[in-house]
Amino acid sequence: MSNAAAYDVRRAGTAASRKAPRGSDAGETGRRVLLGLIVGLVPLAAVSLLLVFPAMKISRLEISGDTTLGREEVLQWAALHAVEYLATVDCPRIAANIQAHPQVAEAKVSRLFPNGLRVTVTDRKAVAAVLATVDGRAVPVGVDRDGVAFRALPAGSEVPILSGIRFEGFRYGVRLPDTLLPVLRSLEALREAGPELLSAFSELRLVRRPYGELELLLYPLQYRVPVRTPTVLNAELLRSIILVLDVVERQGLSPTISELDFRTGTVVYRVKEGISG
Repeated sequence: MSNAAAYDVRRAGTAASRKAPRGSDAGETGRRVLLGLIVGLVPLAAVSLLLVFPAMKISRLEISGDTTLGREEVLQWAALHAVEYLATVDCPRIAANIQAHPQVAEAKVSRLFPNGLRVTVTDRKAVAAVLATVDGRAVPVGVDRDGVAFRALPAGSEVPILSGIRFEGFRYGVRLPDTLLPVLRSLEALREAGPELLSAFSELRLVRRPYGELELLLYPLQYRVPVRTPTVLNAELLRSIILVLDVVERQGLSPTISELDFRTGTVVYRVKEGISG
């Protein structure tokens, strides 16, 4: 009995030992199949890249946005490489190149599948014009709310002339001092709220007082009396100025007054020299 039992146990052990290599062989076969698939896919992926990459070479450029820049000028500032691919093109670099243009306030570049780029450009908006010497002649140059003098303005531009500013070696893109930002921001607000008020004045002259503070001297279009004001203007102040100028003109006082002073809450007028008040 014991011998038979021992014999059976030995047979069972032998059967188990035979099954183990079969499982190991199956795992090894699976690994070989997987490796074969990977090796087979590598050439296929390489061929796919060779076919797809040339098709994704950038050959189309779409330009949009609020800009007066022409297509050739945008391309020149974009500084694209001779060959650009959609998958590897550096959109932030191209946007930064375009935004370096003095006229551009913002530029965005995005991919257009399969072979294009979309460039969105937004120009700076002029809130005033300054006179600068360009190529030997005086030119009105647009200045935006941030004080950037960005481009020559065409004749008839409806922005006020801001005079009293001198440039040494003017170039487009130069930035005015930060002390002038309150003036420019107030002009921007006036253009949005009531541009007809600003159009009543032909020139806004910056004047520096003896102690360094700035003020404005406004020259009306239809009246002969200049007006002295703080640097920050608003619609209520301009309406008051126009009203007083109208009264002065109707009463025939213009020939006797050298200027009106609106720097304080009380209107002050100065009599011209040689005329008794």
